Formats: sequence, structure tokens, C-alpha cells
Amino acid sequence: MNKTVHREIVASELPADLRGDIDPSHTVRVVIEDLGDRKAERLAAAERILRYAGLSKHKRTTAEQAAAKIRQIRDEWDS
Repeated sequence: MNKTVHREIVASELPADLRGDIDPSHTVRVVIEDLGDRKAERLAAAERILRYAGLSKHKRTTAEQAAAKIRQIRDEWDS
């Protein structure tokens, strides 16, 4: 995993959308990097978020109640 391949080519060999404004006669380096399976990383992030969300679970606050409380605090600051 995480294998990196470097290759130098003439810019004209690249598709136009990848080449952009690079002069087609210039030499460019193409780097291809295997990022592996990102699914495990996303799952770990989701688990962290759910763990933090559970910290206030005992308060049994609905989303509407939380939004109302935030509005109330915001309105106090505006006064």
C-alpha cells in the first residue's frame, strides 16, 4: 500500500484537463500515489463523532431544543 510512482513525460502526453496551462513542449513529473482503502479512515472518524455526540446523550435534548438554546444565547449577545 502507499506505493508512489514518479514518471517524467512531455506535457503534451497528458490529457488537456490535467495539463492545464502548462506548455505542451515542457517536461512534467507525474506522481501517482496509492492512498489505499480510505473506508477504514472514514469509519474511524465517524466513530469519534458518534462517541462525542454520546457525551451529552443523558441530557435528552432534541435538535430543535438545542437550536432554540443557541438562538437564545446568540440573541443575548446581540442585546
